[in-house]
Amino acid sequence: MKVLGLFIVLGVSIAAGLFYWNSRTFDAQALPLSYKVLDTLESEGLSAISQGLDFKTLDGNQLSLNSLQGKVVILSFWATWCEPCVEEFPSFLKLLDAFPEKVVLVAVSHDESESDVRQFVEAFKGYRPNLILTMDESKKLSRAFGVDRLPEGFVFDGKGLLKKKIIGIQDWATPSALEFFKSL
Repeated sequence: MKVLGLFIVLGVSIAAGLFYWNSRTFDAQALPLSYKVLDTLESEGLSAISQGLDFKTLDGNQLSLNSLQGKVVILSFWATWCEPCVEEFPSFLKLLDAFPEKVVLVAVSHDESESDVRQFVEAFKGYRPNLILTMDESKKLSRAFGVDRLPEGFVFDGKGLLKKKIIGIQDWATPSALEFFKSL
């Protein structure tokens, strides 16, 4: 009788263990949100996820990403305290200067203070008509685009379709980068 009881306990334990392992394996294989966002942005474009994502610029204007249709849009998530972000900012300015009518940079800051962002941009003499600065205090934009690290950037063509996603630092003004933006 004791042996039968031992086999029953052992069988139930193994079954429970397999059930737990199988449920954890399934979760681990699920696509992360950022992958689903990328699929949507590549197939349907910005308009598919930017509904209701209007934001206030540092200039005080309300803006929708959809209002930038027809322009090549770089959506960059960054912060003044992020060393790679600081390092790549001058190359953004060179890119914006190379394509002042074609390319718009929407710089989404993770800073806590607007004055930090303003001082940073002023230090680089960075204000440009095609540079749009905004804060993401609530992380609403970051969540919508599946951003979980800085810097992270998205490049959209004039139709709003995702053409490139960049995680980490990028030199935006290399000859190949300039050629890429020229081709969009």
